[in-house]
Amino acid sequence: MSDEVEVTVIIPTKNEPAIDKVITRVMQALNRVDYEVIVVDKSSDDTGEKAVASGAVLVKQEGEGYGDACLTGLKRAKGEIVVFIDGDMSYDPREIWKILDPIMRGEADLVIGNRFHNLRRGSMKFVNKIGNKMLTWIINKLFKSNIGDTQSGFRAIRKEKLEKLSVKATGWGFQTELLIKALRNGLRIVEVPISYYPRVGKSKLRPFRDGIKILATAVRVFLTGD
Repeated sequence: MSDEVEVTVIIPTKNEPAIDKVITRVMQALNRVDYEVIVVDKSSDDTGEKAVASGAVLVKQEGEGYGDACLTGLKRAKGEIVVFIDGDMSYDPREIWKILDPIMRGEADLVIGNRFHNLRRGSMKFVNKIGNKMLTWIINKLFKSNIGDTQSGFRAIRKEKLEKLSVKATGWGFQTELLIKALRNGLRIVEVPISYYPRVGKSKLRPFRDGIKILATAVRVFLTGD
């Protein structure tokens, strides 16, 4: 790997039994570019040890929340393009080029993987699906957009663009705030179809409470712009 890193993959983790598989598949997929994989870990099990053994850079998360983990990883990122992916095998790391290609071709600043094109059986509970659709509808109405999956955690963005957005949300609202600020700042946004599988390990998302927090993030940015 050269000193110049083209792609940084950030994986927030908290007790993820499949993290080694995720890292291995990411690395296999990215063998034609210079890359780094950063695992930001808040685990009480051996997730961190597995990450290091698999070749990732391990960063211990001192704060709390999904967004805090993403922001922590961003501070360490060297790549021109940053990819976010979960550590539970719900997203297929082998589809990472679907996320990267539009940016590398100069066609997009932000690429979002749309899970609803290929939801595998058991991958998303009914209440989560309804919550996702409601949040997506509200965000599209508020910001006059046409995004199909506003809550997808598999996405890529140019690092310089992301840093200028000044995303602040430390919880599950991180990806929502990122998207909204990207819309407001005129970034070129592309959605691509991806697959979504049943996760390995326990979900950390609490649909009702976390859904309310995500909605609150959207309303905050709508009203204040910050």
